[in-house]
Amino acid sequence: MIKHTHFIMWVFISLGLISCGGSDTENGYDFIPTDPNTVFSLFPAGYFNEGYSETYNLNGSDTAGGIQTGSYSIQTQAQSIFNSDAAIPFSVILSITNTQTGAFATASGTGYYSANQNDLRNLGYDSTTTGVVTVSAITSTLPLTGKINDFGDIGEYTDSAGEKDVDTWRLRDAGNGKAKLTYYSTSFDQFGSAISTSEETYVINPDGTRNSLEFKLYYPGSGITITLNGNKT
Repeated sequence: MIKHTHFIMWVFISLGLISCGGSDTENGYDFIPTDPNTVFSLFPAGYFNEGYSETYNLNGSDTAGGIQTGSYSIQTQAQSIFNSDAAIPFSVILSITNTQTGAFATASGTGYYSANQNDLRNLGYDSTTTGVVTVSAITSTLPLTGKINDFGDIGEYTDSAGEKDVDTWRLRDAGNGKAKLTYYSTSFDQFGSAISTSEETYVINPDGTRNSLEFKLYYPGSGITITLNGNKT
């Protein structure tokens, strides 16, 4: 879970996309509910160790008719300091191509967790691309494990552009022994109006291993919803 809303928005602006109990079948397989007593690790093994990395190949579309392809990567960096707190940095890079126009954009930045896993918190985000950085935050302690239907607060963040993000999380049933771990974020401008909402969903195994990623972003000003999906490579 990385503070990413602003730099993902920047990528799509650059591409010109924001200018205007039994069995079921899901995702092409028989959906068998996951045992609700299953305990899931909310982070993969080694996630907070320097050198850990993930990459996802993405494909997506938007409700304005755009088609995209690209990649999203995360890499854990050496412990550092963020806003006076000891922190574990995660560098993130998103690259997207509009397959219809050939327009290409990439953005990068760093998200920070607290270094103390006994009081794990998401501290904020620093966008290399836009220069926007979290300057203040009211954060909640995050659990390392959870069960289906668990949920909680992550924090409220104010950035150097004067905008505020409100973030939460939830664990849902993905079927067949897996779960969906979703991070929700709503961004507000200086006047309190919502400017974007996002969902970042990972399908995970009980040990926290991530199988796939889905980004879903909605921009009230344009009425456009963007969805990107990809498996971990």
